[in-house]
Amino acid sequence: MTSPSGFLTEEHQLRWAAVTYQVRMCELALVGAADPKPGSLLAAADAAYTWEKASGWARTYLTSGIEHMLMWCDQVAPYDFDGERVNHVRFMTYLLIGRAGLESTAHALWLLEVDGDPMECTRRLIRLMLKDFGYHKKAQEVRGGSVEKIEQRIADTNQRAADLGLVEPKVTLPGYEGLVKAAAEASGEDASEWSYLWNAASGAAHGQNWFSMVGYDIELGEEYEPGHFRSTRIPDAVYITELMEAAGHAVQWATFRWLDLAGYDAPTRLQESMVAVHERMPKKA
Repeated sequence: MTSPSGFLTEEHQLRWAAVTYQVRMCELALVGAADPKPGSLLAAADAAYTWEKASGWARTYLTSGIEHMLMWCDQVAPYDFDGERVNHVRFMTYLLIGRAGLESTAHALWLLEVDGDPMECTRRLIRLMLKDFGYHKKAQEVRGGSVEKIEQRIADTNQRAADLGLVEPKVTLPGYEGLVKAAAEASGEDASEWSYLWNAASGAAHGQNWFSMVGYDIELGEEYEPGHFRSTRIPDAVYITELMEAAGHAVQWATFRWLDLAGYDAPTRLQESMVAVHERMPKKA
C-alpha cells in the first residue's frame, strides 16, 4: 500500500487522479444550474416552505464539499503543471480536507435522499436549519455576542413548521458520523468503512495518538533509552486514497441527485463536464 522509496505507488497515483477528474466534473456540471426547474421535486420542496429553499441549502452544502476537495485537486493535479515543481504531500492536512469534503457533502445527501417525497425534503430542511441556527447561537454566546435575532429565527422556524405540520421540533438530524454513514448507504457504499475513514481522518485532524500509530509504517531505529526508540514514519497512502475516493464518490452522487431532483439532465451534464475536464488536463508527452 505504501512504498518507502516513493510513498505513492503508481496505483495510488492513478486513483488520486481519478478523484480529481470526478470532483472537477461535478464543479462544472453545476455551472448554470442554480435553481430547480418548475415541476421538479426540489421546486416542490421549495414551495412547501417559502422562507428558505431546500434546493439552496442542499446546493450550498454540496458546493462546500466540492470547494474543499478542489483545494486538494489543485495541489496534487494542477491544471497548469510546472515540471520543476515539487509536491510535498501533507498527510494530515489532506485527510482534514477529505473529511471536510465528505462531511459537507453528506449534509447535502441527507436532504436529497427522500424517496421522491418533496415534503420529506422540507421536513429534513427544518431539522437541518434548526441545528445550524443552534451552532450559530453557540458561536455567538462563547464570544459574548447577541443571540436575540438567532433565537427569534429559531422560534419563527419552529412555529412555521408547526403551523404547516412539517416536523416535530424535538426530532433532530443525525450527527456527523451518522450523516457520513447515511451518505455511504445512499450511494451504495460500505457505511462501516466510511465511518472508519471518517474517524481516522478526525483522529489525524486532531493530532490524536492512535492515528499516529495506525496511519504510518513505522521503522524503528536507535534505542536511545531502554524501551524507547528513534523511528522513521512513512505515511500509509491508503488512508488518503480511500478517504478521497469516498468523498469523491459522495460528491458525484450528490451532484447527480441535486441535478436530477432539480429537473436537469444529470447524465448529460456530467458526461459533458468530464469531457471538458479531460480536454483541459495536461497530458503526458
